[in-house]
Amino acid sequence: MAKSDAVALVRRAADQRAGGDTDGAADSLHEALRLDPQFKEAAYNLGVLEAGRGALDAAEAAYRQALEIDPAFAHALNNLGLIRQKRGDNAAAVACFRRAIAADATYGDPYINLGVLEHGRGNLTAAADCYRKAHEIYPDRPRLLSNLGLILSRLGDHDGACRALERAAAMAPDGPLILLNLGAVLLVADRLDDARSAFERSRRADPGNVAPLVNLGSLAMAEGRTDTAEAHLREALAQAPETAEAHWNYGLCLLSRGDFANGWREYEWRWQADDFPGIRRKFSAPLWDGGALDSRTILLHGEQGVGDVVQFCRYLPLVAAAHPEARILFELDPRLCEIASASFGGIAEIYPFRNPQGDNLPTFDCAAPLMSLPHLLGTTVATIPAEVPYLKPTAAVPARADDRFVVGLSWYSKNAKTGRPRSIPLTDLAPLGAVTGVRFVNLQYGDTSEERAAAREAGFVVEAESGVDFKPDLIAFTSAVAACDLVISIDNTTVHMAGALGRPVWTLLPRVAEWRWMTGRDDTPWYPTMRLFRQPRGGDWDAVIVEVAAALDEFASASVG
Repeated sequence: MAKSDAVALVRRAADQRAGGDTDGAADSLHEALRLDPQFKEAAYNLGVLEAGRGALDAAEAAYRQALEIDPAFAHALNNLGLIRQKRGDNAAAVACFRRAIAADATYGDPYINLGVLEHGRGNLTAAADCYRKAHEIYPDRPRLLSNLGLILSRLGDHDGACRALERAAAMAPDGPLILLNLGAVLLVADRLDDARSAFERSRRADPGNVAPLVNLGSLAMAEGRTDTAEAHLREALAQAPETAEAHWNYGLCLLSRGDFANGWREYEWRWQADDFPGIRRKFSAPLWDGGALDSRTILLHGEQGVGDVVQFCRYLPLVAAAHPEARILFELDPRLCEIASASFGGIAEIYPFRNPQGDNLPTFDCAAPLMSLPHLLGTTVATIPAEVPYLKPTAAVPARADDRFVVGLSWYSKNAKTGRPRSIPLTDLAPLGAVTGVRFVNLQYGDTSEERAAAREAGFVVEAESGVDFKPDLIAFTSAVAACDLVISIDNTTVHMAGALGRPVWTLLPRVAEWRWMTGRDDTPWYPTMRLFRQPRGGDWDAVIVEVAAALDEFASASVG
């Protein structure tokens, strides 16, 4: 009788909870457990009830009771993991979710919850695997496919991302968030018309959400239609003035047009944007407002990628000249510290980035990220500090092997979001090999042996003078760049290093390039030794390479002569 009475009490508790009587439901479940202490479902339901009303301690105790009865109770393990996650103990939550999966591989919720945690921790491949397995168990949940698609896009699998989001949108054709995500991955995949349709559908489904407008602005910028982009972003800001993504993208739009006075101000919103790639620092010291430093200590720190640090570290001498009594600390990627010490050691103390807390840094009074300095110092196009070189190689520059004109090449960017439109297959650069008297050398990071072998079969020889991988060894990379008579590269770190070293550099740009290269120019105020070659049409690298080959023939002949 005790068992049947306990079952009846659990059923009554469900009715009481549905009617809003949570205290009565809790009493019924406690009584069920008194009658049958081995009734794991009663303990589990008590945990669900207590968690639902925010009593996490009571919920955890109930789940633990259920697990004492059955240590392989997957549902209790999963929910215990959720409590650990709410308390910020993600490591314990991961362990619970994994135990739940081991106990019952057909139960999909732990896969979802583990996927969310792995995604948040940056373990994208693991998160994608979790979402795939959850989708196999729950094939009718479009949000799973949506999450999977976003992760695949970040991993660089643009085709897989589009397929996942398109299936999700087919399941939920009026789901505004799924349509928004679909548009985002289509935009990254360069399917601009399809992306526009998805954003417009998302906007119709949820007119109060400005995110589709912001994304339509990004799309218009990707098409080179800055007037349209500005209109979308202004509309978004009129509707929701505190939307960080709208301000940030509006700043990029203004900067690309050369409106630095307004663009830098809007660019400061980047730190509040959800998808900004930089590391948000939480120092106790305040941000510098650009005012007098007197004898205070300021931390200037790198942000975003190596190329950004190379481009904007030029501002250190300006800060030092304007505030001669201040003590300047400069924190940056450890791979660049030796170069920075040789270049700025007289005006700054150099520290390697160790962690976001900066626990290896001395005390400082205020801080500023490098890419905020143009705003703080009021930089216009005319006042960009463009004197080069401002960086120095710290290793011996390789000696010439012969009297040929030396051209360093870099052709690939691994950035999953923006790398594909920038990159060029090395074999596509083979027409450059027809220029006589030129020796081509590798400046591309990573193992390029297969690519260079394929180029060699096409008659284009690109030499690798050592087995050094330039990505971890920026000392060797800097010296290799300094040894070149000319650097030809896509838009990546290589062009910034060449420009900072004062070497002649030709940058090969997609039709719509990053904001820093502005529009309609074949030069740049950032680097006086740089020339820009832009695609005349989207994806048309052939036309660019024909132009570069003709220019190289002329440039090499003039330089040798």
